[in-house]
Amino acid sequence: MDDLDDLFGDNPSLPLPPNPLPRNLLQRIDELRLSGCSQKVAWSRLGCIAFITPDGRGIRLRHLVCHPEDGHWDMSDETSVDELPNFENANHFTHLTWSPSGPDLAMIDTYGRISIYQISMALNRLSAMRTFTTDLEDNLGAIVGLMWLNSDRHTSTKLQHGQPLQSPTCQAQRLKILHDFFPTTDSDGPNYFESNLFTSTSSSRAYLTHLQLIPPGPGNQSPEALPPTIIGVFSHIPSQSGDTQLREEPFSVISRWEMQSRPSTLHPVFDQLASKKSNTSSAAKIDSELSLKKQPDIRTSRIPLALHQLDLSTIIAMPHSDGSIEFRARETFEALVSDDMCTNEHERVSSLEQVGFRFLVTEPCLHIELSPSACAAVLFTETHQTRLRTMELSTDAIDDIWKKSLVEKAAVAFVLHFSSSCTNQNNSDDLLMVLQQFVQNLTTNSHADELLVGKVEEDFFSDLYRALNLTLDHSMDSSSDKLLRNPTIQRCLSLQASLDYKGEGQYRTTRSKVAWTLLNLRMISLTVAFAFTKPPRGGDSEISKPEVLQSMAGLTTWSVALMKYITDELFMLSDALQGYGSFDWEFLSQKIRTLNTPSLLLVLISTSRAFLKYNCRGLRGIHNQIRAAQIQAPTPHVRTTSADLESVFTESPVKVSQFERILAEVESDIRKAYTAANLTDQKRYDLEKRMLISGAVPNELVPVVERLLTNSIPGLRKEVDVAELYFADASWLGLSDDQLTLRWKKEHVLDGMRKVELSGRARSRRCARCCAVIEDLLPARGVSNFLLNFQRVCFCGGSWVVGMGSREETGLRQS
Repeated sequence: MDDLDDLFGDNPSLPLPPNPLPRNLLQRIDELRLSGCSQKVAWSRLGCIAFITPDGRGIRLRHLVCHPEDGHWDMSDETSVDELPNFENANHFTHLTWSPSGPDLAMIDTYGRISIYQISMALNRLSAMRTFTTDLEDNLGAIVGLMWLNSDRHTSTKLQHGQPLQSPTCQAQRLKILHDFFPTTDSDGPNYFESNLFTSTSSSRAYLTHLQLIPPGPGNQSPEALPPTIIGVFSHIPSQSGDTQLREEPFSVISRWEMQSRPSTLHPVFDQLASKKSNTSSAAKIDSELSLKKQPDIRTSRIPLALHQLDLSTIIAMPHSDGSIEFRARETFEALVSDDMCTNEHERVSSLEQVGFRFLVTEPCLHIELSPSACAAVLFTETHQTRLRTMELSTDAIDDIWKKSLVEKAAVAFVLHFSSSCTNQNNSDDLLMVLQQFVQNLTTNSHADELLVGKVEEDFFSDLYRALNLTLDHSMDSSSDKLLRNPTIQRCLSLQASLDYKGEGQYRTTRSKVAWTLLNLRMISLTVAFAFTKPPRGGDSEISKPEVLQSMAGLTTWSVALMKYITDELFMLSDALQGYGSFDWEFLSQKIRTLNTPSLLLVLISTSRAFLKYNCRGLRGIHNQIRAAQIQAPTPHVRTTSADLESVFTESPVKVSQFERILAEVESDIRKAYTAANLTDQKRYDLEKRMLISGAVPNELVPVVERLLTNSIPGLRKEVDVAELYFADASWLGLSDDQLTLRWKKEHVLDGMRKVELSGRARSRRCARCCAVIEDLLPARGVSNFLLNFQRVCFCGGSWVVGMGSREETGLRQS
C-alpha cells in the first residue's frame, strides 16, 4: 500500500504552498519601502485617535470612552474633522503625526503640503492652525521624512522632499547620520559621517521599511548608559506570481548598529617628529571618531509595521501585519515573555508582559498604533475597519496567577505603568480600562477570593501613592498650598474614583466617594484661589468682575450643601450611638458600612480635611466679596446676583464658622492622639494612606471619633436647626445611597464644573472618563475667559468630548 501511495503522489509529508498575501498588504509594504511618511493612524498622548479615511480625502477621530450606563470602556464612534481642504484630481492625505506634547496634528498630502490642526476644548474637535490651501502643488515635493522637534533641543534638521529617493530614507546600501549625542570640539556645525548599512547576503533580497534612531538610555544588565542605536528593518515579499509550489515565505531582518565614540590617535611615525615632541598638547585637540558596531541580525517570518520606543527607550514594541504585537528588550533585543521567573519571590517586576499580559486577539491588518501607555492598540484592518485591542490575561494565565500567588506582582506592574504615565503626562484612560478589566476578570474567576481581590486593589493604590512619593500626612502641617499645587494627587484620586465606577444605576463605594469628593473640592479650591489672585503687574482680581462672581454661585451652593451633608451625617451617627446606649466601635463601624457614608472619613483623613479647610477659607472670601458688591453694585443685575449668593450663606442652618470649628477640634484631637501614641512620620503616613484607600480608621483615632460624636457634635446640635438640616435636599450631591439620588440623576443634568443645572437644549460636553457633563461654552462675546480657562479639562483630569446628541444617546449625568 505504501508503494501505491507513492505511485499516486499521496505522500502526506509534502508541504502546502504558502497562501498569497493580500493585495492591500502588498501595497502597504510598498508604501513603507518607498517613504517614511505613510502613517494612516496616529494616537495622541492626550488620548485622541486620528486616522485617514479609505479614500484618503478625510480625517476621522475616535477616542476611549467610559459608558455611563454600566461603566464599560470602549472606543467611541467616529467624528469627522471639519474645514478640511478640498482635494482635486488624485491628491489625498498620505501621513498623520501628532506633536510630542499631544495637542497638534500634522496632516500631509501627496504634494508634501502640511496642515496643522489642534485639539480645541474637546478630544473630538479640531481647529485649523495652518492649512496648505495657499501652498503650490509640486509633483516633486513629496515628503519622505518628517519629525517634530522638541522646543528645548538646540538641533537642526533638513526635511528632504522634491528629490530622488536618496539617503537617509530610501537607499538601503549607505546611511548618512547627523548626530549630536557626543560633544565635539568642532564648532562650525554638527558632525556627520557615512557608513555601509549591511553586507549580509541573508537580507540582500529585502528592502528597507523602517529606520529609527534610539537615543542613549538606561540599561538593565549594565549600570552604564546604553549608546545610541540604529535599528533598520528589512522586509522581503516574494513574488506572488508563478508556480505556487516554488513560492517563498515572506521574512524580515532586523539589523542593529551601536554608535560608539572612540578617541582618534595619530600614526606612531608622528612621534618621531621634533615638532611633535615639543608640542604635546596637540593630541588633545584631535576630535573623537564615531563608528558603528554591528549587532547580530534577527530574522523573523513576520512583517513589522512600525517601531515604538517605550519606557525611556528600554523596550521596543513591534506590531506585525498578522495583528500580533511583540515587545523586545532594547539591550538584548530578546522578546519579553512570561516564564517561571515570575514565580520567584525575589524576581523584579518591570512590565505587564513579564506577568503574562498579551494582546490575545489578532487579525491581519495594515496599520497598528499603540496607546500612550502601550496597554491598548487600534488596528486598521484589510477591509479598512478600525478595531480596538487591549492587553489581557488568558483564562489559563489567570488561573496560574491565583495558583502561583502572582496577583501582587500584577498590581506592581500596573503601578509601574501608571507612574510612568504620570511622569510623562500621558493620558492614562487606556491603563484604567485594562486595569478595570483585570479586576473584573479576577472577580469572576473560579479561584477568586473576594477578600483577596479587595486586598489587591488596596495594595495597588498603596504602592501607587508610595511610588509617586505623594505626601498624604498633613496632620502636623496646617499648610495646604503644596497639596493644591500637586497635579499628581489629581491623577491618583481620579483613578481611585473611576476604578469602582459601575455606571449611573449603581452606587459608588466609600473609597470612590471619598476620592470623587476630594476631586471636586480640589477643583473648587483652585478656582476660588485663582479668582482671588491679583495680576503680577497690578490691577483687580478676577473675583471683582460681576460675571466671575456670578459664575461662583454654583460652586458656592455646592460647597455649602456638602458642608450641610457632612454635618447631617455626623448627627445621624451620633444619634445611632445615643440609641445604642454607649460608644461601641464595632457597632459604629458596621453602621458606617451599612450607610456607605464618607462623611466621617472626610473629617478624619488629613488630606480631605486640608481641602475642606481651604474650601471654607474660600467661602469666607466669597461672602466678604458679596457684601462689598452689594454696597458698590453698579447695576440691578449685580445687586440681584449678590443677594442670591448672600441667601446661600444666611439660609444655611450650618454656618461656615461652625463647620470650621468642628474641623479645628478634630485636627487638634488627632495631633494629640498621634503624639500620645509616639508614632513616627512613616507610621502616620501609613495610617493616613490606609484611611484614604480602604476607609479603615486606626485604633489610635478611635478616641477622637468618640469625642467627636459624643461631645463636639452634640454641642453643635444646640446651635443649629436640626429639622431644617434633616430635610435639606442633598440628592444632587450624589453621595447618598437612596432612590432620591438615583431619581435626581435620571431627571436632571448638572454642570460638573459650575455646579448649576443645565437645560435640555443646552449644548454640552462630557468627560470621557468620569462621565461628568458641562455646558459647551466656546470663546465668544459675553463668555468670561476665566470661565473658559478652568473648564479646559474635567475636575478628574479627564478630557471632554462633544457631539453627544440627546440625553439617551449621551448618557448625560450628574457629575
